[in-house]
Amino acid sequence: MKAKQYSFKRYPIRLAFLLILILFGFTAVNAQCPTVTNSSQSLCDVQSVLVGDLQAIDNGGGVVWYDSPTSTVPLLNSDSLISGQDYYADDNSGTCGARARVDITIYGPPVGDNFQGVCLDDPSLATVSSLVAIGNDVQWYLSPSGGTPLNDTDILIDNTIYYADQASPDGSCRTSRLSVLVLVGATPIPTGDMIQNFCVTPEFTPTVGDLVASGNNNWYISLFSALELPPSTPLESGQTYYATTLDPPCESTGRLSVLAILDIAPNAGEDSTLDLCDNSNSTIDLFLELGGTPDSGGTWTPSLNSGTGIFDPNIDAEGIYTYTVSSNNSCPDDSAIVTVTLIPEPNAGTDGTLDLCSNSDTTDLFLSLGGTPETGGIWSPALASGTGEFNPALDSDGIYTYTVSGTLPCTDVSATVTVSVTPFKDAGEDGSIDICDTSGTIDLFDSLGGIPDIGGVWSPALNSGTGIFNPTIDSPGAYTYEFIGNTPCPDESATVTVTINPLPNAGSDGVLEICSNDFTTVDLFDSLGDAAETGGTWSPTLTSGSGIFDPSIDTAGIYTYTVTGISPCPDASADINVIIIPEPDAGLNATIDICSNNGTFDLYDYLGGNPEIGGTWSPALASGTSIYDPLIDTGDTFTYTVAGTTPCADASATITITVTPFLDAGLDGAVTICTNDGTIDLFDSLGGIPDTGGTWSPPLASGTGMFDPNIDTGGTYTYTTSGSEPCLDDSSIVVVTVEQSPDAGSDGTLLICSFSNTVDLFDSLNGIPQSGGTWSPALSSGTGVFNPNLDADGIYTYTINSICGDVSAAVSVTSIDANYAGTNGSVEFCSTDTTTIDLFDRLGDLPDTGGTWSPALSSGTGIFDPTLDAANTYTYTVLNSATLCPDDSATVIVSILEEPNAGNDGTLNLCNSTNTINLLEGLAGAPEAGGTWSPTLNSGTGIFDPSTDAEGIYTYTLTNSCGTSSATVDVSFSDTNDAGTDGSIDLCSSDATVDLFNSLGGTPDIGGTWSPALTSGTGEFDPSLDAAGTYTYTISSVTPACPDATATVEVTVLQGPNAGNDGTLNLCDSNNTVNLLDGLAGNPESGGTWSPTPNSGTGILDPNTDPEGIYTYTISNSCGASSATVAVSFSDTNDAGTDGSIDLCSSDAIVDLFNSLGGIPDVGGTWSPALASGSGVFNPSIDAAGSYTYTITSVTPACPDATAIVEVTVLQGPNAGNDGTLNLCDSTNAVDLFDSLAGAPDTGGTWTPVLDSGSGIFNPNIDPEDSYTYTVSNSCGTSSATVAVSFSDTNDAGTDGSIDLCSSDATVDLFNSLGGTPDVGGTWSPALTSGTGEFDPSLDAAGTYTYTMSSVSAACPDATATVEVSILQTPDAGNVGTLDICSNDSSLIDLIDSLSGSPDAGGTWSPALASGTGMFDLTLDTAGAYTYTVSNTCGTSSAIVTVTISTANDAGTDGAIEFCSNASTANLFDSLGGTPQTGGTWSPALTSGTGEFDPSVDAAGDYTYTVSDSTSSCPESTATITVTILPEPNAGTDNTLNLCIDQTDSVNLFDSLGGLPEIGGTWTPALASGTGYFDPTIDTAGIYTYSVTSTECGITNSANVDVTIIDLPDLTGLTMSIVDNVICVGLEDAIIDITGANQLPDGDYSIVYSLTEANNSVNTIAITIIGGNASFTIPQVLLPNSGLTFVTLTQLFVLGQNCSAITSSVEPIKILVEELPAPEIIDNGTEFCLEDSPTITDLSNNIVNEGIVIWYDAPIDGIAYDETEALQEGTVYYGSLISEYGCESNIRLEVTISFIPCIGELLIPDGFSPNDDGINDVFDILWLNDLYPNFKLSVYNRYGNILYEGDINSPKWDGTSKKNSTELPAGVYFYVLEFNDGEREAQQGRVYLNR
Repeated sequence: MKAKQYSFKRYPIRLAFLLILILFGFTAVNAQCPTVTNSSQSLCDVQSVLVGDLQAIDNGGGVVWYDSPTSTVPLLNSDSLISGQDYYADDNSGTCGARARVDITIYGPPVGDNFQGVCLDDPSLATVSSLVAIGNDVQWYLSPSGGTPLNDTDILIDNTIYYADQASPDGSCRTSRLSVLVLVGATPIPTGDMIQNFCVTPEFTPTVGDLVASGNNNWYISLFSALELPPSTPLESGQTYYATTLDPPCESTGRLSVLAILDIAPNAGEDSTLDLCDNSNSTIDLFLELGGTPDSGGTWTPSLNSGTGIFDPNIDAEGIYTYTVSSNNSCPDDSAIVTVTLIPEPNAGTDGTLDLCSNSDTTDLFLSLGGTPETGGIWSPALASGTGEFNPALDSDGIYTYTVSGTLPCTDVSATVTVSVTPFKDAGEDGSIDICDTSGTIDLFDSLGGIPDIGGVWSPALNSGTGIFNPTIDSPGAYTYEFIGNTPCPDESATVTVTINPLPNAGSDGVLEICSNDFTTVDLFDSLGDAAETGGTWSPTLTSGSGIFDPSIDTAGIYTYTVTGISPCPDASADINVIIIPEPDAGLNATIDICSNNGTFDLYDYLGGNPEIGGTWSPALASGTSIYDPLIDTGDTFTYTVAGTTPCADASATITITVTPFLDAGLDGAVTICTNDGTIDLFDSLGGIPDTGGTWSPPLASGTGMFDPNIDTGGTYTYTTSGSEPCLDDSSIVVVTVEQSPDAGSDGTLLICSFSNTVDLFDSLNGIPQSGGTWSPALSSGTGVFNPNLDADGIYTYTINSICGDVSAAVSVTSIDANYAGTNGSVEFCSTDTTTIDLFDRLGDLPDTGGTWSPALSSGTGIFDPTLDAANTYTYTVLNSATLCPDDSATVIVSILEEPNAGNDGTLNLCNSTNTINLLEGLAGAPEAGGTWSPTLNSGTGIFDPSTDAEGIYTYTLTNSCGTSSATVDVSFSDTNDAGTDGSIDLCSSDATVDLFNSLGGTPDIGGTWSPALTSGTGEFDPSLDAAGTYTYTISSVTPACPDATATVEVTVLQGPNAGNDGTLNLCDSNNTVNLLDGLAGNPESGGTWSPTPNSGTGILDPNTDPEGIYTYTISNSCGASSATVAVSFSDTNDAGTDGSIDLCSSDAIVDLFNSLGGIPDVGGTWSPALASGSGVFNPSIDAAGSYTYTITSVTPACPDATAIVEVTVLQGPNAGNDGTLNLCDSTNAVDLFDSLAGAPDTGGTWTPVLDSGSGIFNPNIDPEDSYTYTVSNSCGTSSATVAVSFSDTNDAGTDGSIDLCSSDATVDLFNSLGGTPDVGGTWSPALTSGTGEFDPSLDAAGTYTYTMSSVSAACPDATATVEVSILQTPDAGNVGTLDICSNDSSLIDLIDSLSGSPDAGGTWSPALASGTGMFDLTLDTAGAYTYTVSNTCGTSSAIVTVTISTANDAGTDGAIEFCSNASTANLFDSLGGTPQTGGTWSPALTSGTGEFDPSVDAAGDYTYTVSDSTSSCPESTATITVTILPEPNAGTDNTLNLCIDQTDSVNLFDSLGGLPEIGGTWTPALASGTGYFDPTIDTAGIYTYSVTSTECGITNSANVDVTIIDLPDLTGLTMSIVDNVICVGLEDAIIDITGANQLPDGDYSIVYSLTEANNSVNTIAITIIGGNASFTIPQVLLPNSGLTFVTLTQLFVLGQNCSAITSSVEPIKILVEELPAPEIIDNGTEFCLEDSPTITDLSNNIVNEGIVIWYDAPIDGIAYDETEALQEGTVYYGSLISEYGCESNIRLEVTISFIPCIGELLIPDGFSPNDDGINDVFDILWLNDLYPNFKLSVYNRYGNILYEGDINSPKWDGTSKKNSTELPAGVYFYVLEFNDGEREAQQGRVYLNR
């Protein structure tokens, strides 16, 4: 339920009563509000820090806390307090009004680093006072809570966590604790040898990491160097290195100096191997075989016979030889070995010869070599077998070399076998030939089988005197061809049997024509010509099986009649060509149904079947062809006739035609109808002459063609007539458009508030009005939009006009007064103001009273109290529920201004040509903008222009209503750098050097630098050394004010031209074109010219048009010209003809394949594969059928080979084989006579007389003995051969037997060992040595021997039986042997191993050995002759082994001996143990050449004594003497020890000795400690001597340490300072001044300073103090991090001493290291509106970072842009932030500017302030002129009075009245904006004018 509203104006009594109650209430409430006595309260973070802990006095109303003075939500007492937050006290009612405020501060732990390191030489000096934590009354503990505070003097514990807390300022509490991990670094000066020696070898280079000092170290190159050396830094001999002790994060200030001495190690080279052939007689210097670079002068062990390193393979043994180079320094001796190996020489035997017949069996050539050749060699040339087997049938005679490969370095050796092969004369194989009586002469040679050689003799002799047989002269019969007397080859012969037969007759060819419909049979024989013989055969075979042709079955074609000739007479044949004449085809009868609207068509296409073309039509058609036109041609039957070819008759077919009438649906139409029209018939809207009876689609509501606009919808309606087959349906359309009758709706009313926004009257019409109508009277908007501020109340009529009539409706409009809160206002206070004001007075125009303010003010009304109320935006709202008008609001912005801040005084040093700069950047602090400068600058602003404004002090004054503030900037100038302007130079690579400075433009300053550096180190450019490119010249000034100036010189180096080198080009005269450039040698460049010019006009040469000759190629550039030539020559094209083919019989004569090639081939080509003739002559009886390629190749490779192929087909003549015989055992099974034919007979022949089997199967039980003839025929002739069949008896070889023999038995006949009754005359296999059956045990091997009985005829199978022969070998005891045993050999030896030969095992020894076997035991058995005996049934055998015992070699046992270095020589033999034999050798050899050892010359080590006896089998014996040379005592070397006067700790003088002193010596004078420890508090400075004595050798060695006490430098009065303590990262060094060091004498000092906080390092540097003053530079590389850095002086030494002054009194200084980031730009911050003419200032405004941005034209250095300079599209700008201290960003922001069109939607401001401040002084609608140039703007006041009218040509409204130009008061005004573009409706709104 909505509460009822009241107005105080209507109820004055109630108002008075309420005021009394409020006054009373205030009095009561204030009396109970809590009191805050302490408005600033503090707590510690370890206490309870809750709201309930706040302190306020409860005055009876309770205490409730709030987080703001106006908050209505109280805080809970359990809520946590927030440090720095204000809290407000109220009572329980929350109505105290002004609440008391409490500022709360919560204190936490003190501030400090959580990790702190303390670095001291003495850890006991690190105390709690060394720890740093910032806070109030800081105390340190060893526990995180509780515990007792530590004293400042308590010593710190390393690697311990300490805890610090602080007290609140009032001391009421202590905070939580800061935890700090403390590391105490103990960094005493390191100790170690001050001289350290290192051995340098090729494999080892000593580095800094090899230096030795106590503790963990850093090494430096000097006493004061700050850069530590990497451990991998190579040491330099004679260089002193300095070590510090490192205990991170601490490092000792004092340093140990170490002198590095590098000794070069001896180099014996690298191990190697030497292989020598054992036939080598040349000596080798082993030194030259060593790898690497060995030093000369070394020694070899074992010693060579030469006494040097010369190795003689004829004397020296192979093995390992060691080369040793002795060291003359601290490095050890070095050795390398050479391993010598002797390789055996190979043996290929001696040369031999071999004579063979070409048909001999294969022979191993190895057997023909002389001498004792090694196996495994290779033969050359290679034999067909791939081994040494020579096959005369495959391998050619000649010299064959046998090579045995030597193992390197031995060379290969060879021997030869000369092979002679006598060709075997082959008479071929027996043959036969049948010839026809009409044949010509034949060569009987061609009828021989096999491959007979020519040159044989025929018998009986033929009439021709040769092998030519003439059937008209020579008689048939057998002719023999033979070779006699061809040693070493045997005689050879073969026969040819000749038979003569008559020629047959098949008649002549004929033709037979038959019509395809004639099926009468015909005898083809009747169609043959001449007088053909009967009995022939037809091919292909006819169905009748005879010559009767049946047209219904047999196919047309050529039929061949063949009469078979008696071989070799060919068959005779004749052809009958049977032709079937096709009967004519007029197709099949057809009928056609057509529609009357069909067009013409071809009747031929409607005939059935496959009618032939070319026929005639009857009756004739009007077209004169077969084209039928239904509109012209009449009749319904047409006949098509095709004439027949004899003997065939004509053929015809008919077509019958039926025509059906076509129904017409008319033409398309259209009709328009209103929704209130009556029905219409769509048929009436069709065009043409449509036939009735059609249908409409989609169907209409009427079911007919009647259209009702109230029911049927507009659209396309189709009228369709249905045709009868074959006529198609026909259709047409009517497009119906239904126009909606107009509807303006019904009358309506509109009640509107006077200040309402515009309203569209259309929305107030009732019903469903159509849009698009017009309003009367017209509204100010020109549309239906009603503006209550412009349009009058009344009745507005809405009218719609259409083709269907006009309709109207009206809206009655009534306005109601609106609520008005005035216009927005503002008010400013100074932060010190206390006067209250009424915000209502700050509202503009005439606002209604009675509104409310939000947020509520402390006054509860509109009264603002600056001491209570906060700056804010306060909203005034007027509402009236009695009307329909909405609430109205206006705001007052309350601002509280701070006092002005002009910043702090600053300085600005500028380059006198620098771009302008804003002096505001030179002020320190944070100055506000908007002040004024004095004196005034030429710019009239704060922009300082060095070119126009003077140096001096400029005062910046800032004033506002709250006061005035001033600060000054002291401006000074520095000179500009000038590097000139950019230039360029072009050079040739061969030009002389030039000075690039001369190529710079302008007037550059001298003394700049070039980058990249040139080879000359100056600006001299050498084209032969320096690379082309861009070289930058840079001028830098001492002061950083002026930027470096740069200019570039672009150097181009042009290479001299290269035409390549001369070349030649040989071309085929029919080749394609070629680029002459390809004929040049070298690397020619393209782009040159040719002379003479080829026809192509380029370098492309065409062999068909361009001549031969020399063509010159020339290429030029500005650096010269280069030429080269190509000599062009042509070669003719090869022509091998075209492919061909030939068919031959194998018995045909030879032919030349060349004649079968097509075209005109060149002669002289080659055939592949090669023919037997070696030429192109093909012999069918020798050469194989196949493809033979003819190739023509020219001498020059320019023309490609030409090839053509002849395809040869060879049909073999029939081959019945050769005559054979068949002797059969009379009991044999049936056999195939074909298998008894000789040669390779063809299958498929016939046998005569015919066998009982009807085939070639002979059954000896049925078929008789006889001669059977086998005959085979084909198109190449007939062949016959006979098999003579005879019968034989069965063979008997007896039964198997066996015999046992001794190898020494006499011969026996194995026949006697057969069982049964064997036939005599058989053969034994394998053959016995006797060649008979006699077996000789001394020659023939035991085994199975087979006796075979064969009959003369092969008919009966062989009969076999075996005899198994066993031979027991005669015993073999081997041959005599010897055995020599060493007297110390304790192993058992089997005497049988000493017998030579192959003794049988199992024998006995005499005399018997102690072992009872053949094992000889030296400890039991004696030397002598031992006999070995073996026996069996075949006898006994003995052999003797003579055993001798040799005395063993004895070198004694190992020993040892010690020498003093000053001892005399001694014989090492005397130190051997045992009973060594004399005469041995020592290794390594001693200088004496004997066993005498000289300690002054010979080295300590192991020496081996060797005793050997070449006459004995005993091995050599060795023993070793270990020689030790006692070293001389070493007391080290002299050194000094500097001690500081404040040192109290004892020092071990031993550590100060140089070299490598031995321990255990004595010191003189004696020290108080009684040892070597020097106590500075007791012992005096001076020289102390250290002595070491060797009691064994009686030698003493001494060294001195000179002890000096040094005073500490006095730093009283020394202070450090820095002029400018702000350093820019990476740009400048920090210079530290030292003053007041008056107690230090003038001279050189070394200081150690540490950097802490932002940058951390410990550094050493040398300084020179003069008059108590000095300075040193901290390089920028030590200050890489931004932030505050402390510089602390930690040590100061007199240069060269190590006693540091006490530096604790010297105050550290602070350096602020500043690093600015690269600027960041907003998204799309590089895009600017083209229309805005943006400047550098606009670009800077898009930077996210606070501060000043400078823009440059380069990423480094470059020229800065002026802020007012216009931006250029596509230009790259580089931005850098600059601080108040002048530091800039190290990395500049790179941006590329883009301009974009920015005309967008209108931007209409809601207010403006015409106060002439240049900002928003006019009512400016953004983009209005661009988007709507025809606009009209009108401005009204709230009463509808027009105040301004304007268009594109008018000035913008400035807040004045158009009547009298008077200024209008602040307030809300109303505008109407008419766009006048024909599209957009007028727009109205309000704008606030603020004064």
